[in-house]
Parts: sequence; C-alpha cells; structure tokens
Amino acid sequence: MKKLLAIFISLFILSTSFALSLGAGVSLENLFGEKGSDPYLALKTDFTAPFISIIDYRFGFLLLSLQKNYKSFSLGSGLYSDFLINVDIPLILKLYFPLGLTLTKILEEKGSTTIAFKGGIGGEKDFLLLKGYLEAGINLYKEENTQKSFYLQIGFKKDL
Repeated sequence: MKKLLAIFISLFILSTSFALSLGAGVSLENLFGEKGSDPYLALKTDFTAPFISIIDYRFGFLLLSLQKNYKSFSLGSGLYSDFLINVDIPLILKLYFPLGLTLTKILEEKGSTTIAFKGGIGGEKDFLLLKGYLEAGINLYKEENTQKSFYLQIGFKKDL
C-alpha cells in the first residue's frame, strides 16, 4: 500500500511539473555600465519550467546580441539560465525575482576567472492567450574588479 501511494504521489509530481512556457523578449542590456561601454539591444528566447512550487527555472536557447561594434547570434540549449522566485500575493501582476549565478574559467595560459551574479524583479500579466512580462535587474561581474550594469527586458510568454 505504501509503495502504491508513493507511485501515485510521484506520478502526480511528474505530471504537474513539466508545464513548459515559451518566452521571447527584447532586452536593453548594459544600462549604466562601466565607463566607455554603451547600452545595447538583445533579443532573447527561452523556456520556463516549474522547478518546485514557488521556483521556476528559465533557460535560454536563442540570443541575438546587437552591440555597437560586436554583433552575435547564439543558439543552444543552455545559453543562460535563471531561477525565478515567485511571490504569491494578490496583485494585478504576478511578481517574481530572477536570480542567476555564472562561473566562467578560461583554461588557457594566464586564463581568467569570471563570476557573474544576476538579480532583479519582474512582473507578469495574463492577456488572453499570452502573458506579458516586464523585468529589470542588475548584473554584477567580478574578474579583477567588480563591474555592474543594469538591464530592462520586456516580452511575452506562451504556455505550451
């Protein structure tokens, strides 16, 4: 009986935890960044999946970066990822806090190590079949010294 109950609980968790949503947005990156760096647009596409009840996991698979002297296109299964901490309070918008951490180590001679932290606040609103969202936050990078920049992102999500 205990095994049967464990199987039903496992099936319930698995059946409700794979509700993917597809998101696309435009981001204004590097706002108020280091001296000599300019803000730029980035087009992003990602998937979001529930991780546990109040935390979602977002991972990017397309990134088009339109910097002034450097334009890049990236396509892959894990270009960036964030945990979205959902706040369950009755408001017009569904609030969440995106958090991310990245460690990059260049394995060449005299390679460098970069630690990046991302944090912010976002809001999501239902519009018929789509969900619109607005998100803002800060990116902190530490290589030799700490650098910071802000970002602002707007887009939509569609539950799959």
